[in-house]
This record gives sequence, structure tokens and C-alpha cells, in this order.
Amino acid sequence: MYNNTMFSSPFFSLVTLAFLTMLLIAKLTLIGAATVGVVYGRDGNNLPSPREVVDLYRSQGIGAMRIYWPDPEVLQALKGSGIELVLGVPNTDLQQLASDIPSAQRWVRTNVLNYPDVKVKYISVGNEVTPVNPQSRYATFVVPAMTNIFNAVKDAGLFQKVRVSTTLDTSVIDEKTSYPPSAGNFRRDVMWFMNPIIGFLTDTNQPILFTVYPYYAYIYNRNRIKLPYVLFTKQSPEFTDNGLKYYNLFDAMLDGVYSALEKNSGPAAMPAAMLNGTVSSSLRRGYQVKAVITETGYRHMPGPPRGHGRRTLLASEDACTYYENLVKHVTSVGTPKRPGPIETYLFAMFDENKKPENERNFGIFGLNKQPRCAINFHGT
Repeated sequence: MYNNTMFSSPFFSLVTLAFLTMLLIAKLTLIGAATVGVVYGRDGNNLPSPREVVDLYRSQGIGAMRIYWPDPEVLQALKGSGIELVLGVPNTDLQQLASDIPSAQRWVRTNVLNYPDVKVKYISVGNEVTPVNPQSRYATFVVPAMTNIFNAVKDAGLFQKVRVSTTLDTSVIDEKTSYPPSAGNFRRDVMWFMNPIIGFLTDTNQPILFTVYPYYAYIYNRNRIKLPYVLFTKQSPEFTDNGLKYYNLFDAMLDGVYSALEKNSGPAAMPAAMLNGTVSSSLRRGYQVKAVITETGYRHMPGPPRGHGRRTLLASEDACTYYENLVKHVTSVGTPKRPGPIETYLFAMFDENKKPENERNFGIFGLNKQPRCAINFHGT
């Protein structure tokens, strides 16, 4: 029987208030998931000081940072800043951390516990280590090192605050399956490496960290890839894959990664199995492993000669278009396969004059700390 008095009762008011509070928390959580950070590299001898850089992050509204190694000067500058941090474990440390549990505990104590006012969000155990790139000599140490760091984090009571993973690049994706995205799979010769990583991420419910560079795909395939498809400016779909429309290369590359993860995280009929509850909770998590893009960028091109033939680096219109449109995209749209915000880190804060030549000229700020592009880090 309908009873309208219940809607004016104190009990209903409390229930309504609780419900609205839950909705607000859910909304805030969604907003928080749309993190856009910037990689802070230190391979330069002319860079602003860490204190200046942290102040620049705050003044520009950049809420997250990635660093490749636990630089004490940077960690000290980050104290109390509220900036979320992706903290890297150098590849050269992996063997020691993989073979010695006390070393992993000491690493966490020295670089995380000793900085309680620094918001470490992720620990990336290694950077772009795979069996098929120049870092291959470290490949056998990745999962044991991740395991030891994860256990050290857990023993320190930080399991709910600090996530542990590794950063991979797209060299692990089989080029023969890179198109369309639904065909994406890992190379056969890296499966011995990828299967334990996927198992670790699945069992511990950690994200996978990935570097995605449409820029490099474009410059090596200009005869096949058109610039609007790279810069998020294409107005019509480039192609349709199983009913999903793809307008940009970033989405296609990331969904190829997701397809590879899905193919190696459970049975092919995973969506139906998830619905009828016939798949274990660990495999359900594996099917929905979250990707965090810990690096993506677009190279600025050198400007015209100025005096004595020297070239001055100016903001590239294409680079700015990429960064500006990317931020709008990842903070709202997401990919066709996985709609919704994508946590993403732009490469890089500054040009670093000690980087290899092909990794230079990506800075989104000049050495004078002035922005090169009109990037709104909230995506609006």
C-alpha cells in the first residue's frame, strides 16, 4: 500500500542524505580518476631546481608527477605539496631487489616511509623493460622485484595507498595483430615475460603502466598514417572495429593493449562468464585490468636559424595540438573499448639536454618555466 508519510519521516531524510552523499563521493571519485600528470625528468644540466619545479606544478594546477628514480632532492621538495607521485625503481636496481627481500624492504623504507608527507601513488618497478628492447637484460628480474616491493609495501601498511606495477612499452605487442585493436595480442616471444606480470597484476589488483606514443608510430609510417588521426582532429571515423568507431591512433593503440590483456587473462567468452558468475574473481579483475599511461608525448620541432646558423626551439603547432586535445580526451571520453577517464602522464616537463637525441625537445615548459602550449590540465 502506498504511504506518502514515509517520505516526510526522519528515517527517509537520513536515508536520502546517505544516498546523496554516496552519489557525491562516487562523482568525486570519478573526477579524481581523470588525473593528468607530467613526467619530471632530470637528464639535464640546465634545469630549474626541484623546489622551483614543484612550485610550477602547483601554480599550473598539475596534480601528479612521474619521476624515474627516487631523487632525494625531488622527494624533499614534494613534501606537503599534495602532488601525487609515480615513483620509479631504476632498472639497475632490479636484480638486487629481486634477489634480496631485505633490500626491497630497505628501498621502501628509505624512499617511501621516510617521506610520509609525499603522496606516492604508484611504484613503477622498472621502466620499459621487455625481452625485446635494449633493457632486455633486466627482464627476468621484473616480477620477483615487483613481488618483493609489493610485499614490503604491504608489510608497511601502505597496501591501500601505494600501488605496485611496472612500466611497459608497446614493443610487447605483436605488430601482426596491431590492427584492428580487437586483434591485439602480445608477441609470442614475450609471453614467458608477460604471463607472470599479468598474473601478478590480476592477483594483487594492480594497474598496468604503459607508455603510448602515437608520435613515433606516425613518424615511422607517414605513408600510412595521416596526421589528423594522430592529433585527435579527425572528424569522421578512421575505421570501425566490432561496432566501435576509432577517430584517433591513441585509442587504437591503447585498446590493442586492452585486447592483449583480455586474451591472456581468461577465456574468450569472458564478458558472458562475468555476467553469469562462472569466472573467478581474480580473472574478472584480470579482464578489467586498469591501464595508466605513464608516458605519452609529441616532439617539438626546431625553429628557424637565428644568427650563426643556430636553431631555436619553438613550440610546435602539431605538438601543442596533440597535448591539448589529448588532455581533453583522456579526462572525459576514454577509448571505445573502455570509456571514461584515463590517468595519463605527459612527457615531459622540460627539454633535457642529456637525453638521447630522439628523446629531446618534448618539453611542455621552457627552461624559463613558461608554458609552450595552452594545456588545461583539468581538460575543460
